[in-house]
Amino acid sequence: MTEAVTAASSVARRLGRRLARRGTGSVSAVVRVHVDAADGSLDAYAGALLAAAPGRLREVLLVAAAGDPAADDVVRRTRGPRGVRGVGASDLPPGPDPWVAAGTQVRGDRVLFLEAGDELASGALEAMCAALDSAGGDVAVGMSQLGRGGPRRRPPWDATTAAARGVPLTRVPGVVADPSPAGKLFRTALWRHAADAGPAPAEVVCVRALGSASAIDVVPQPVLERHDPQATRPVTEQDRFRAEGMRGRAATWRAVTAELATAPHEVRDAWLVGLLTQHVWPACHDAVAAGEAFATVLGAAVRDLLAGLPPGLLAAVPLDARLAAVAAAEAPWAELALVLDHLADHPHGLPTDPGDGRPVARLPESVPAAAGYLTEEVRAVREVDRVLRSRVTLHPTDAGVEVVGAAFVDHDPDALPGLRLVPPDGEPAPVEPERRVDPTIDEWAARGHEDRSGSGFRALLERTAPLDGRPWTVVVEMAGRVDRHHVRPVLPPRADVLVEHLDAAGDTLVVGLRVAGPRRPATARLVGGKAATGPVAVPGSAGRTAVVLPLRHDLFGAPALLPAGGYQLDVRAADGSALPVGVAPGVPEVVTDRLRVDARPAPGGARLVVGAPLDAAARSAFAQRALREEAYPAARLGARSRTVLLESFRGASTGDNPGAVGRALAERSAAAGLDLDLAYVVDDPSVTVPDGARAVVRRTAAWYDALGTAAAYVSNAAAPYWFEKAPGQLHVQTWHGTPLKRIGEHRGAGDFATWRHRRRLAAQASGWDAMVSSGGYVSEIYRGAFGFTGPVLEVGYPRNDVLLSAEAEELRAGVRGRLGLEPHDRAVLYAPTWREYVGVRDPKPLYLDAELLTAALPDAVVLLRGHYNSVRQDDVFVGRPRIRDVTRYPDIADLFLAADALVTDYSSVMFDFALTDRPQVLLVPDLERYRDVERGFYLDLERQRPGPLVRTTAEVAEVLAGPDRHAAERTAFRRDFCPLEDGRASARVADFVLERVRSMG
Repeated sequence: MTEAVTAASSVARRLGRRLARRGTGSVSAVVRVHVDAADGSLDAYAGALLAAAPGRLREVLLVAAAGDPAADDVVRRTRGPRGVRGVGASDLPPGPDPWVAAGTQVRGDRVLFLEAGDELASGALEAMCAALDSAGGDVAVGMSQLGRGGPRRRPPWDATTAAARGVPLTRVPGVVADPSPAGKLFRTALWRHAADAGPAPAEVVCVRALGSASAIDVVPQPVLERHDPQATRPVTEQDRFRAEGMRGRAATWRAVTAELATAPHEVRDAWLVGLLTQHVWPACHDAVAAGEAFATVLGAAVRDLLAGLPPGLLAAVPLDARLAAVAAAEAPWAELALVLDHLADHPHGLPTDPGDGRPVARLPESVPAAAGYLTEEVRAVREVDRVLRSRVTLHPTDAGVEVVGAAFVDHDPDALPGLRLVPPDGEPAPVEPERRVDPTIDEWAARGHEDRSGSGFRALLERTAPLDGRPWTVVVEMAGRVDRHHVRPVLPPRADVLVEHLDAAGDTLVVGLRVAGPRRPATARLVGGKAATGPVAVPGSAGRTAVVLPLRHDLFGAPALLPAGGYQLDVRAADGSALPVGVAPGVPEVVTDRLRVDARPAPGGARLVVGAPLDAAARSAFAQRALREEAYPAARLGARSRTVLLESFRGASTGDNPGAVGRALAERSAAAGLDLDLAYVVDDPSVTVPDGARAVVRRTAAWYDALGTAAAYVSNAAAPYWFEKAPGQLHVQTWHGTPLKRIGEHRGAGDFATWRHRRRLAAQASGWDAMVSSGGYVSEIYRGAFGFTGPVLEVGYPRNDVLLSAEAEELRAGVRGRLGLEPHDRAVLYAPTWREYVGVRDPKPLYLDAELLTAALPDAVVLLRGHYNSVRQDDVFVGRPRIRDVTRYPDIADLFLAADALVTDYSSVMFDFALTDRPQVLLVPDLERYRDVERGFYLDLERQRPGPLVRTTAEVAEVLAGPDRHAAERTAFRRDFCPLEDGRASARVADFVLERVRSMG
């Protein structure tokens, strides 16, 4: 640190103490603005900041980022509410960073730095101010920062720095690993002195201020949600993915490294380790998407960094980040990508081999050259990789307090930990643990290559203090590492009714109850966000009883098992009043062939959770890795079975193209006298399979076996990333719709996840025996997008056969009846596509205001069909007869039959629905972003379309309320994109499969 800043420390300390004694603490926020965020919402954003912290936040200064004249122009013209000032570069002292200079011009006693668009967490500013007020510190740092509109990362010091009050930087050195001032609250005097020490970027001034602070407060809560203002640009235009942007990052790394060269060694080392772990690591992933020019700049920066590391410091970098950094420095771009791909394939720990005294990470076979730079020294498991993981619960017993838990150190053999219990207001007491073997521990442990079922323990402490619900401290010590848990004892639940055991019989659940209160339970039922069961009488009066609850519900007129999710156990007395329900400790889950159920205490009662039929041991990363890497390869090399495995949307449905092919196979194989085993992949208990077929549940041993032994595999999307077609196995890819948006290699540049997805698809495409196409337009796309050179079955799409069936009108009437539609109801199906930038948390209606539409069209009933990625979400608009959530309806083709009109956007459903010749409207308020940034289109949607493009729900209503003016557009659209649809596609594909299966013998 510079002498000037060190000398300023005493000035800041005295000033800080005086301010703390005065009880002042007004805050100014300095917001850095990039051109991407400099739009009409800037005033509103600044005003919202002021309103979020009334009485604390005195002013908001808006300042353009360095070298951003467009943003500077907007900032200077900003006329926000009172307290908001736009500060142009010409109004600031000269220097390399306007953000730094603006921080010296504030009026408040404290200065908070933000990027435009950043959102302060609720209560964050109050918490940081309170920390400074109580300890008289100079800087308050939030405990967590999240990313929105970009990569989501935890801060570099999250796992190592707990709440701290009034400590020097040497006590919390990890905070320098995030050198951005964003989200930090400084005493203004300290910031000014740090800035006056010499012109420097904001990150350098930030670490100067941290180093010279007399005291730092770490607030143990999220304070800021970060926003990447360039996330709405194409990847090729984002600084994050540009070589020039990487040069800027590297320059910042070098500047901070130089600033900390004379800092205390623990601070300097924390920065260097954090730089490799938190900055270089994500930059390596960006390099995969950005390409060779970016990787060249990154490689040069990392080589310089590694060359300047103090001896032995690389060993303090976690294994994944260490491998990535060395590969970035030494490997060509293509090999760096493969190394990172290997790391991403093992999120639960890398496979290792015995080394010279310690395990070493196994190299991917795809990168044989890596041995030259990823030496055994680099790949060795180090102390930083030996992480202590532990969990504990406390249970009262007649003899005392029982501690039950598990503890292990990554890469170490199982051992018993040292345990100390500290009661409330009591003295620490050591206890002697005994080993407890429990296969369910592996699920919690989440270690793919380590069986931790033997890491459990239990211990007993004779009761020395009453158990009153206050937390105890449990200290777990192992291999020189310490975990401290603050645990409340698991006291007997206080409730009128207790769940004591579960049992399953067929499609019913037996719930054992103990009546602990004076009122007798009369009825019970399960209530969830996607389904509910009817009330069932509870037999008996007092003491113990059991109620038999159905595990089925009505799914659009057909019985189905309850969908996965949580359900409240609703128990009521004879007068209809709800009874408090609890869960006794240790109620084991039950598992059937299609589902599992476990009971958990929840606020306000008992919660029963329904899920896939895997017990905790089978769900574990260790078990799944063993099935994937041991059981599946063995099955794949075995004999072919008579199974035809059908998979739609990773088991979310038994419909779409594979479902239609499966129905045709059932008819035609029976007629041909072939004894085929038709098996459908399912991922949820509520997914039903056709009569005569069987369900194969994802992630079960039967699923891995079926993927390996099936004679044929018919799917409509990518297979699991590790799937490799078995010798003699037939793999037919139907895909899932006529593409409008670009797919596969045509998607262009994307992030690391997109690169991995494209690579997996390309590898699998080489093993596809055939693709199903609806015509030449689709076939040409498949060839280019997947590099597919095999046969294309240009036969039409099987899923559309039902739309052209002779029984279509009869089927339509049946579907409308199951949906509860009246003959006079005008069914408007809303089926939007998936948006990566929106995600599953957005409501299913997305851009359609269903309430407004039904108000505008009195005869309309809106059928909301969320994308299959949102199938696990709770139903929306429950109890609204004119708005119905049909996301979980088994097959969307039925909904096409039932609908009188379609509202969609960029979904392939526009091509399918065109076969009905009914009106459709394309609601596309985000057309430019989706087309130009996210995916891109194969055709000019404004010219080739099956209906009008509109931006608002009001326009949708206007189109649907008026006469049909778009019949000609639909006719042309069908001619261009649906030329082969004749209702016989399923039979043609089924015949192809049967011929190939028959030839296998």
